[in-house]
Formats: sequence, C-alpha cells, structure tokens
Amino acid sequence: MTVKEQLLQEIEQAPESLVQSCLELIRSHKTPAPSPQNNKAIWEIADEIIATIPEESFDKVPTDAAANLDYYLYGHSPQE
Repeated sequence: MTVKEQLLQEIEQAPESLVQSCLELIRSHKTPAPSPQNNKAIWEIADEIIATIPEESFDKVPTDAAANLDYYLYGHSPQE
C-alpha cells in the first residue's frame, strides 16, 4: 500500500474537522511562500528605525552600559 493510499484510508476514517485541517496544511505547503518585498540588509533596516528616534533620546542612553550591565539589569553595584 502506498503512502497516498494509506493517507486516503486515514482520511476516510477521520472527523471532518481533522480533514479540513489536513487540507489547509497541504494547501499551505503547495503555495510558495511570498518573496520578501524588502531585500535590504539588516543594518540598513536598523538605520532606518534609528533615524526615526528623536536625537534627544540618545542623550538618555548610558555611555557605560557594557561596563555596568549588571548594574542596569540587576541593580548590582556599578563599576567606576
């Protein structure tokens, strides 16, 4: 018995809701995924997002974030 025949046999015994789900799954795999409209590099997308942030917001970003990561995340004592 082929896989297709086995599948048809199972479908005959399955409830209608399961058959509907299987049909949707098969159709979703037959339809090619839409090609992305945006072929930009991730850093270009990041640059576009950053450009929308007001300049004064960057003044609030800590300049020592890497050195004091535990301080900013967990409240540990900051390094000098």
